[in-house]
Amino acid sequence: MSVSRLYTGRKNRILLLTALLTPPFVFRRVIFFERYGT
Repeated sequence: MSVSRLYTGRKNRILLLTALLTPPFVFRRVIFFERYGT
């Protein structure tokens, strides 16, 4: 297992945790900025 794969797995886990912990309106705002932001 490569280091980059391990890193992306850890990043995805952190993103999933933040998605579970943040309120829905904040999460939607983050998705909005990721889609239409820079």
